[in-house]
Amino acid sequence: MRRHGDDGFRAWYAFCFAHIAGTRFVHPRARASHPFFVKETTMQEALSQDGSGPCVADAMTRDPAYLAAEDTVRHAAELMADLQVGALPVCVGRRLVGMLTDRDIAIRCVACGKPAETTSVAEAMSGALQWCSASDTLATAARMMAQAQVRRLPVIDADHQLIGILSLGDLATRPAVETDSGQALARISSPSTRAR
Repeated sequence: MRRHGDDGFRAWYAFCFAHIAGTRFVHPRARASHPFFVKETTMQEALSQDGSGPCVADAMTRDPAYLAAEDTVRHAAELMADLQVGALPVCVGRRLVGMLTDRDIAIRCVACGKPAETTSVAEAMSGALQWCSASDTLATAARMMAQAQVRRLPVIDADHQLIGILSLGDLATRPAVETDSGQALARISSPSTRAR
């Protein structure tokens, strides 16, 4: 049963949420006739409008920091701490060859008693990695993140050269992929079937 004042409460709740989120609020009753109200599209609607939707190049961080395969694990850990990230791409020249995560360091270096000062990144990195292209849609990238349970995807060109990084945070700043990034976060945050 609908109670008197429900619409007003919902509108007030929506206004408060919009204020916290830093987005524009338009009262639900005014949306249909508001001449300046621009409807925010979902990812599915964006894809259906032009067949492609926003792409990785629109959101990625260009020229990201990366590690050389011969760098030491200690250097890698220091760089991660400086940048406040938990994963960095590994390259030979600019060609992407792997990804090193803080988990890799913990399991393949610290847990095995290998000295961080002499162990190379190549010995600790994950060789099997996910990557995307600048022309991929953000929806595709979000699905890749969810499937691989990663928060950062290297972006490469046709020659497998590293040109950028796409993070879950980059996806979250795009209104059209808010749903996809939320779903990706849910998948990434859920326990994997493998022992951790």
